[in-house]
Amino acid sequence: MQISEIHCLLDTCILSNSSVLASVLPDTGYCIPQNQTIMVVVGQIIRVIFVLSTLEISFACDAELNGFCYVVVETALTFAAAKTHCETKLEGQLTSITSMEENVLLTGILNVGFYWIGLTYTNTNTWTTWLDGSPFTFALWDSSQPTNVAGTFNMPTECAAIFKSGGVWHTAQCSILQPFICKSKAKDKQAFNILLSVLKYKSN
Repeated sequence: MQISEIHCLLDTCILSNSSVLASVLPDTGYCIPQNQTIMVVVGQIIRVIFVLSTLEISFACDAELNGFCYVVVETALTFAAAKTHCETKLEGQLTSITSMEENVLLTGILNVGFYWIGLTYTNTNTWTTWLDGSPFTFALWDSSQPTNVAGTFNMPTECAAIFKSGGVWHTAQCSILQPFICKSKAKDKQAFNILLSVLKYKSN
């Protein structure tokens, strides 16, 4: 017998087209018949896990804002490797920053130092094109920034990073290793929450 979605009262309910009493899964509106065996419950859990695997789920955001999820990755990588990590591991991109609100939010979840953001002069010849296609409506460059060269040997600095202190932006050599921030669309957590409720129900 499959889990049925119905209107429930208190801790019991009646399954659709049935007179079988059932217990309500906490916070879900789903019910499981009280006489189900442990194997049937396990089967339901497997079903929920399958549903979970077919949805885009994000439950490890360091921050969320306006429908977006932000993940701070402390592993230091080159700009190109950080970009690939965001794309392949988190289905997103190095973060864009389109408002002071977003900049303040990100600064608040960073540790010490610089973090790659999704802005590069390489292949774009401009500092106004975000990798994720977001409109360039905001900037917080530090004084004398951006610059395309730096240091004694005039090494090109064609990738951008945000600095924890003050949230200002700096350019840097794309080949240096730095932590980074990934940004993606916030995902549906419904299946994950149902799974937790099933597990909670079974443990009671």
